[in-house]
Amino acid sequence: KPRAEGKEAIAGSSEKFPDPAPFAGKYEDPRGRWILTFTASDGQLRGLGTTLKRVGENRFIDAGDDVLTFTQGKGATTLSVDMRGTVIYEGSKVEEMKLGDEQLSKFAGAYRSEELDAVYNLTVENHGLVLRIGWNPPVKLTAISGNEFENDEFGTLAFPKESGNATGFGLYADRDRNIGFERVK
Repeated sequence: KPRAEGKEAIAGSSEKFPDPAPFAGKYEDPRGRWILTFTASDGQLRGLGTTLKRVGENRFIDAGDDVLTFTQGKGATTLSVDMRGTVIYEGSKVEEMKLGDEQLSKFAGAYRSEELDAVYNLTVENHGLVLRIGWNPPVKLTAISGNEFENDEFGTLAFPKESGNATGFGLYADRDRNIGFERVK
């Protein structure tokens, strides 16, 4: 039913909706550490690889006909994604954290994954955490909490809360969930 109402709103309404800019940002679903990113410009909201169709003040439809509902309240903005009557994503907006070089340095080092047979090197550069994998270009990571870092193209690195230097992290990227990395240097 909500989907039909949404499509009618697109087809038969000239209603003006408020600027979608307050919905722009990163959202994290803690169940799987899924990060979704949205941008707003020229009155349009973009995310999930497309410009979303506006069907209500806080509702949008993506290219796959899924309904995205943003809710603002109690100091937080949340997002739910409904696919054919099933909520497949429930996340909260996360703001980028600014961590000092001293805080970031406890994550710097070389980490190895047996599963991927790969070594990831993390360094502190220009007041940020940078990931290097072999000869690939460096990837700047964004702090989304005191122990989680992400990059839209790469995924999320989640470190256990520890005192002292980090001993490892879990990688959450696309369909890969919690791939373990252990510090080697």
